[in-house]
Amino acid sequence: MADLSNWKLMDDFTALEAVALVTGEDPSKVVASQVIGNPVYQRMEFCYLARKKWLLWDGEDQDEWKKLGVATEAQLLESQDMLRQSCNGGAGLVKWQMSKTQSDFIVQRFCRKELSRWLKANNVESRYQFDRVEVTKAGAKGTVWPWGSHHTELLGVLEAAANQFWVGYDPKHPKTAPKNETVIAWLLERGISASMANAIATMLRHNDLKSGPRS
Repeated sequence: MADLSNWKLMDDFTALEAVALVTGEDPSKVVASQVIGNPVYQRMEFCYLARKKWLLWDGEDQDEWKKLGVATEAQLLESQDMLRQSCNGGAGLVKWQMSKTQSDFIVQRFCRKELSRWLKANNVESRYQFDRVEVTKAGAKGTVWPWGSHHTELLGVLEAAANQFWVGYDPKHPKTAPKNETVIAWLLERGISASMANAIATMLRHNDLKSGPRS
């Protein structure tokens, strides 16, 4: 997977950027035509256009809703621009919808929270973590370890990684264990150095977990 650490600074993304990140590619090094042909991009566009149309309904036309082929509202995709415009409502929303420079899918930006929600709603696996996991800061109240209240930011990172990848591990089913490279990539995206990311992934790895293919 490409080094995507610089993208952790971004709060929102275009669809082209988001889909590139989903596939583990650096958006700045991907050709737009390749991304547009990706099924994830096409599904995102479909759900966005459905959401755009839905905003102008009165909420009672269920037959029209079903024609869109969208099973639930959870599958619809909202952009930040849409959210801002929908707050105005009325004529402002209509004007926004009719303006290609404002409402076309290609120009929209989507926040991390919305992208993460949409990916989960559509069962799309992403190689990039859009969710920003809150890491417990040193000195935070209520932080208690087996040795007491001593805490550091790196211990918080260790805890966050454990919660992200290992809480669902079942020793009887080795496939439930995350791969080290997956954990390391997640840590690198959060600004952890390569050497520390390797160390944390190694510390979290289950003692009895064998290397190689998992049955």
